[in-house]
Amino acid sequence: DAGTIAVGGVALTTHTPEASRAAGIAMNFQEMSLIPTLSVAQNIFLTNEPTRFGLIDDAKAKSLALEIFKEMEVEVDPSRTVESMPTALWQLTEIAKALAQNAKVLIMDEPTASLAKHEAEGLFALIERLKAKGIAIVYISHRLGEVHGLADRVEVLRDGENAGHLARTEISHGAMVKLMVGRD
Repeated sequence: DAGTIAVGGVALTTHTPEASRAAGIAMNFQEMSLIPTLSVAQNIFLTNEPTRFGLIDDAKAKSLALEIFKEMEVEVDPSRTVESMPTALWQLTEIAKALAQNAKVLIMDEPTASLAKHEAEGLFALIERLKAKGIAIVYISHRLGEVHGLADRVEVLRDGENAGHLARTEISHGAMVKLMVGRD
């Protein structure tokens, strides 16, 4: 309930979803926020649709979605309805939605909860590519193996407070568990 949120050294003075988006903060929730009956492109640009002559430009949305997926190095047909795709592609669509907002910070809440092992491995490779492009990833998970493999730093929250942090060289299963439960 105290502290500062800063992106690129600029502190946020207003703490609303709109202010966060404008600062480049995007979030992928554990419960997906996609509308299954809409296309992938429509979901990515929902509330931020490209327009032409005052009308929604679906062709431009599809083109922009293709560019985002190309940058992500994944193949997803932006014309498909979300409900017609496997769950792993839903997660990639959520990430594309965040990137369409020019995210500088991407908060991911339990992103592998509904993914098979090979799908999760694809997500991990994407996360590494996003990190290499300078996008900060806040990865929230109880799967400590994932955290250990991805994290540059670990912050542990316990009972609503920061229980401690670990630098990359200090991250181990035991060290994380100790911070989580407060004892060995």
